Amino acid sequence: MHTLWQNLSPETTVVITPNNRLALELREQYDNKQKEMGKTTWQSVLIMPLASWLLHISNNSANKQVILLNANQELFIWQQIITTSNYNNGLTDLSWLAQNAKQAWDLLHKWQLPFSQLANFDIEITAAFLEWSEKFKSYCEEKGFFDTARLPNLLIQNLKEKSLDIQLKTWVLVGFDQIPPQIKTFLTTFTEHGYQVNFIDPNQKNVLDAKYIGCIDNTEEILTMARWARAIWVNNPQCNIGCIAPKLNLLRDQIERIFSEVFPEKNTFNISLGKPLTSFPIIQTALKLIHLSFSNTISLTNALDLLRTPFIAGAETEIFTRAQCEKTLRSTKQLKFTRTKFLGYVGENAILINALEKTFAITTSHRQKSYLPSQWVPIFFALLQACGWPGERNLSSTEYQLVQRLQELLQEFTTLDLVSSNLSFSEARELLTLQLHKTIFQPEHKPTPINILGVLEAAGLNFDHLWLLGMDQGTWPSAPKPNPLLPVQLQKKYNLPHASAEQELEFAKTLTARFLRSSDTIVCSYVTSADERELKISPLLANIKEIKNEELDLSPFISRLEKIYAARDLETYIADQAPPVFTENTFIDKKTTKLRGGSKILKLQALCPFRAFVECRLGAEKLDEPQLGLSKIDRGTLIHAILEKIWQTLNGEQKQLCQLDDPALEQLISTKTLESLTALQLPTTQENKNLLQLEETCLQKLLQNWLKSEKQRPPFLITNTEQSTNIELGNMQLTLRLDRIDRLADGSLVIIDYKTGKNLTNYKDWFNERPEDPQLPLYCITAQEPISGLIFAHVNLHKMGFSGITANSQEIDGVKSLDQLPKRDCDLAPTADWNEMRNIWRNTLEKLAEDFLSGQAQVDPKNKEKTCERCGLRTLCRVENFII
Repeated sequence: MHTLWQNLSPETTVVITPNNRLALELREQYDNKQKEMGKTTWQSVLIMPLASWLLHISNNSANKQVILLNANQELFIWQQIITTSNYNNGLTDLSWLAQNAKQAWDLLHKWQLPFSQLANFDIEITAAFLEWSEKFKSYCEEKGFFDTARLPNLLIQNLKEKSLDIQLKTWVLVGFDQIPPQIKTFLTTFTEHGYQVNFIDPNQKNVLDAKYIGCIDNTEEILTMARWARAIWVNNPQCNIGCIAPKLNLLRDQIERIFSEVFPEKNTFNISLGKPLTSFPIIQTALKLIHLSFSNTISLTNALDLLRTPFIAGAETEIFTRAQCEKTLRSTKQLKFTRTKFLGYVGENAILINALEKTFAITTSHRQKSYLPSQWVPIFFALLQACGWPGERNLSSTEYQLVQRLQELLQEFTTLDLVSSNLSFSEARELLTLQLHKTIFQPEHKPTPINILGVLEAAGLNFDHLWLLGMDQGTWPSAPKPNPLLPVQLQKKYNLPHASAEQELEFAKTLTARFLRSSDTIVCSYVTSADERELKISPLLANIKEIKNEELDLSPFISRLEKIYAARDLETYIADQAPPVFTENTFIDKKTTKLRGGSKILKLQALCPFRAFVECRLGAEKLDEPQLGLSKIDRGTLIHAILEKIWQTLNGEQKQLCQLDDPALEQLISTKTLESLTALQLPTTQENKNLLQLEETCLQKLLQNWLKSEKQRPPFLITNTEQSTNIELGNMQLTLRLDRIDRLADGSLVIIDYKTGKNLTNYKDWFNERPEDPQLPLYCITAQEPISGLIFAHVNLHKMGFSGITANSQEIDGVKSLDQLPKRDCDLAPTADWNEMRNIWRNTLEKLAEDFLSGQAQVDPKNKEKTCERCGLRTLCRVENFII
């Protein structure tokens, strides 16, 4: 690069680059060169990307008769044209179409492709684009606008008309690999008018060591690259390390995560590729606040986001009351709230209510109005200020920069007045969201020794060490990506970029040659297989040396999880023993005190002692997940209620049931279903009403089939339905609620428990030391009247019928007597003697009760996959760490 700075005159020379990163690098090099020469002050040289240089020239033009559009204004015009087009029938993603139309327009001008040739293709989307282009051109001519795609042509015209006065007569173009025909014409014209145009290749190194390796997957490949970079950096913190990835947009988050683990130190690496503004939580909150301010209703999702976000007034002060409010909102089973109802639910959060009331007051006078974009901007600012955005806590450096960028973009939003008419709030909000989404944000940072770049951003840069990531034959060269609005044949004919595999190959060859001239040492890597396909190194790199991973100098690496696990002895404290429920110092009478939870206590103690402790003693519970229609729990509760009402009407008599013909049975079921649905008091939204009508139809069909099967049973009489009873098990007082008790023809009693879910409960689990559904055995051993059968009634579409056990054969399909049960797969071998079986159950359940009362609370899931999968408290017990 020394040739660039030799005899360079800042008064007459401009340095032009293909991208902004190379321009920044050259400015830094120039400044360092001046310092090396002992200068303390010097005249700066103008160094900028080509696109910026063209705008710089146009700003100095004496021809002020045309107005140059910015990118947002151009996109807005394209989208308005497409919206009103005859081809808009069925087109949904208009912003995508507008961006591709603008890109096609730019390509046609840069590669000087005649528009007339588009008419030779009978392709509907191309015909649509041709129509849109004519309208765009006519609109710009009518309004005196000029777009950036035709700016070089305008500058050529101004030059010929002598309306340009450019003092910098020497142009030095650095690092260009591909120059479009339009720019070639532009440069040639200026050369003919006395300007000097020079080209410099900044990459002149001779690679001394080039090699490539294969890795199992992306994770190993990125981790190897990071460890390689760290090993170099540790030995020489001042060196310049480059990491280039063709698919940086897809791998960015994974690269950032892995490099952050390998480099815990600050300011060691930088990823050049930014992310859309709308991907940052602080910007998402701003857009959501603007939207909610004008909305009459608030969805549950948005309401919860509002309660959780730190970027709003009172987020830190009211953190606990807002957490409680979330639980309240979830328990309502509603998915949408009116403003008034929502404010009522957040009543204890005075700061939040005050902020929301301020925003609602602001929107009252603007709700049905239409304004120019510049008139909406102060309203948006006022709404964010009223909400207390960006919050009360100190912002990080990145968050502060994001706030600044949003304020800048809101000011840029005002420039749309030039091309827009009045907009409604929804139109203005949608336009602002689109503008923020296509704005890529990269936080400002100090120079770092390690830079992770895309292939185009790395053009022209030099490195001490370079790694090329993802160099398999499927990735490099890249697959062609022609513009979807232009005929592919035409794009290939005029060699438009990314139009064909041949074009991509030539482009990849050029870039590969440049990369091999940009560093003394280069490592290339690729993944050896993907999607069950074997991959090889790109043929463009096959002539360099292949090595094994072991031959690389890599820094030692221990992942965060491994570090935590390695340090486990320093903080090991396993507390399996909780305080007993009753102690000698307690004033609670264990003989009269009933514990909340009923048989659920024993069920949870059997499933996992820790879960029983936190749910039944600490009161921890999984948050509700509201949904449209009926939840599984609601559906089960509803079926229980309907069957209870039906049997009450029939006085529990099977005989009366059998006397009902099909129409009478249908009428009875319909009446009791409607009564039960009304009593359930579900949210009465229109969506819910429609779904509940479907639920009602399905339930009626389900219960018709079920009650018809009840008619086929041997004679029985229901003595109790939904009965609550108090029982005593050792030192534990519990309340049980039984679905129903049937008296059979021989006078014996059986307990029936309705099961309405898909997961079928197996009665064989009763013969286990840790029974997962102990309610029926529990009642059997504590009932005042002898119980001779325990039966599950499966009332669901997947299974209809009974399962269970009785003391003696009762001829109920699916129900077996004790002497018919197999003894395999049981911890407690079934015995043919019913009383002996009751004693076994008593011992098992009393042990579970005593374990709970004594405070046994170890993390010990019965089935480590099945049990934990259905538990909502895994983050509390951290069972994964415990199992490790």
